[in-house]
Amino acid sequence: MPPKSIKPGQQPRFQSQTGSGNGEQASKLTASEQSDANGNDSTNSILLAIQSLRDDMTKQSSDMLEAINGFKTELMSHSKRIGEAEDRISQTEEDVTTLRQKAKKLEQTVETLTNKIQDLEDGGRRSNLRMVGLPEKAEGSDACAFLEDWLPKVLTDCFSTTPIIERAHRVGQINANRPRPIVMKFLNYKDREKTLRAARKLKELRYGDQRVNLFPDLSAETRQRQRCFDGVKAQMKSMDIRYGMLYPAHLIVTHADKQRIFKTVSEETKLA
Repeated sequence: MPPKSIKPGQQPRFQSQTGSGNGEQASKLTASEQSDANGNDSTNSILLAIQSLRDDMTKQSSDMLEAINGFKTELMSHSKRIGEAEDRISQTEEDVTTLRQKAKKLEQTVETLTNKIQDLEDGGRRSNLRMVGLPEKAEGSDACAFLEDWLPKVLTDCFSTTPIIERAHRVGQINANRPRPIVMKFLNYKDREKTLRAARKLKELRYGDQRVNLFPDLSAETRQRQRCFDGVKAQMKSMDIRYGMLYPAHLIVTHADKQRIFKTVSEETKLA
C-alpha cells in the first residue's frame, strides 16, 4: 500500500516521538549524573572525615605513646632511685645494729669504769669520818686539836692513846639553819674504826645540847645510792627493826634472829 502523502509543514509523527524520547533520556542521564555527583561528594566527605579522624587518632596515639614512654622512663628512674635507697637503708640498718652493739659495750665499759672510780674514791676516803651536828665554830681555829681532845672524852673506853688526826675541815656552804659537816682524816685506819664502832655502840653523841653523828666519808655517788634507802630505814626505825648499811649501798635487816641483805629498794618492797 503506498504511503500517505505528507502535507507541507507537517513533520512525520515518528520523528517527533523520537526526539521526545531523546530528551527524556538526556534528562534522565543528567539526573543520574547529578545523583552520582552528589554521591561522590558524600563519599568524599566521609572519606575526608575518616581521614581526619584517622589523623587525629594517629596524633593522639602518638601523644599517648610519647607520654607512656615518658612514664616508663620516669618509672625506671624512680625504680633505680628506690633500689639505691633500699640499699642505703639496708646498709644504714646494719650500721645502726653495729653502733647499738658498740654503744652497749661502751655503756658496760663506762659503768665498769665508773664503779672502779667510785671504789678508788671511796678507798681514798677509808681513813675519813664525817661528823654531822657539831655547832659552827665549836672547833675553834684548830679543828684537829679540838677533835683529838674531844673524841677521847666522849668515847671514854675507846682510846688507850690519843688518836692522831691529820686533817679536819668543814665542807659545804654556810647555812644559818644547820651547821656544816666536818670531814676528819685519821692517821691510823684502826683509830678510825675504833671511833666509828664506839659511836655506834654509844648510839648518841652530844656536844652540849646538840646531838652529833658520825658516818663513813663516802663519795657523792655512793651516798646518793645509800639515800635511796632512807624511806625504808625510816619505816624500819618506826617498827623497831634493826638495820644497817653495807658498802657500797646494801641494806642489811635483822629480824627474828634472821638477817636479810637487800641490794635495791625494790627487793625490800617486794618482801614487805
